[in-house]
Amino acid sequence: MKPMTEEQKANKVRNKQDLPSGITKNDNVNYLIHNLDLLQFKPIDCKIERAEEIATRCYDYIELCMRNAMKPSIAGLALAIGVTRDTLLNYINGVTPIPNDNRLVLQKYNGLLNSLMEDYMQNGKINPVTAIFLAKNNFGYKDTQEFVVNNNNQEEASPEALIEEANLLFEGESKLANIEE
Repeated sequence: MKPMTEEQKANKVRNKQDLPSGITKNDNVNYLIHNLDLLQFKPIDCKIERAEEIATRCYDYIELCMRNAMKPSIAGLALAIGVTRDTLLNYINGVTPIPNDNRLVLQKYNGLLNSLMEDYMQNGKINPVTAIFLAKNNFGYKDTQEFVVNNNNQEEASPEALIEEANLLFEGESKLANIEE
């Protein structure tokens, strides 16, 4: 095997610098081909099209993902339909009115994508940070805790009784609550 020339070494370094870590030229070509295939789909107007046509388009998108060995996504489904991701989510969530049958079809495929995302997460097929981001932004997941405070007292306490109770909590403290008149 011949040793590499300085030009070949420089080209090898240049090629590595042009691409993000872990991505090969082949990966980029595959992603581009897949998305260019999506651009070939004729846009569908979800406000007037029949539910069967929308279901067929959604199914065609999933089949395209299988053929191209790509994970389906909300953005990809939106591109296959011919709308933005936000518009698709507005249809799914009822923000933008479309016929109920059409919304049900989109919700069904949204559920499929949500289920796939959970499967990818549980089986280590997607970066956890990416999974959390996508789940929150596309499927309504939240990282919040809700606290509900219930007043179990049947009677409302007077201000004086509340101050007395507070003073008991602060026993040993140098200052006690006072009633302001």
